[in-house]
This record gives sequence, structure tokens and C-alpha cells, in this order.
Amino acid sequence: MAKMEMKKNKTREKALDEVADAIIGTCDTTRKYIEWLFDKYGIKITSDQLKDELLSRNIEICPGCGWWCESDELVDEDSNVVFCENCRSYI
Repeated sequence: MAKMEMKKNKTREKALDEVADAIIGTCDTTRKYIEWLFDKYGIKITSDQLKDELLSRNIEICPGCGWWCESDELVDEDSNVVFCENCRSYI
């Protein structure tokens, strides 16, 4: 039984890594990826859970434009939360 659980966890992690790779640089909603995870892998996940999973992979939404970015792009050298590089170029 433990082997089956490990395989399930590996599949879940692989699927979430795929989402992380696909969502960066987009303004896609989590709904699209929740549906994809269920259709392709049978994984049930809420929007909040998916956002937490993405945050654990250092991916979050820019508060300025709503596009998904790597978290380190949204923090300046003083650890202040800032907009993404693209938003900052327009300020």
C-alpha cells in the first residue's frame, strides 16, 4: 500500500510541476488548471490549494497585472513586495 501511495504522490508532484511550468508568464485562471489536473490525472484540488502549491514552487500572481511570475521577481532587495518587472517598466 505504501508503494501505491508513493506513486500517487509522485504523479501529483509531476502534474503540479507541469502546471507550474505552464502557468508562468500567463494570466490564466486557476480554473483552467484545476480542470486539466482532474481530466488528465484525476487530481481534485481547489483554487486555494493550487495557489498554495504554486507558491511552494515560488510562483505567484503579480499584484499589478495579474500575470503569474516567479516569486523572487515580486520582491525587491529590501524584501518589499513589488510589481513584476514588466509592470515596473511602466511606472
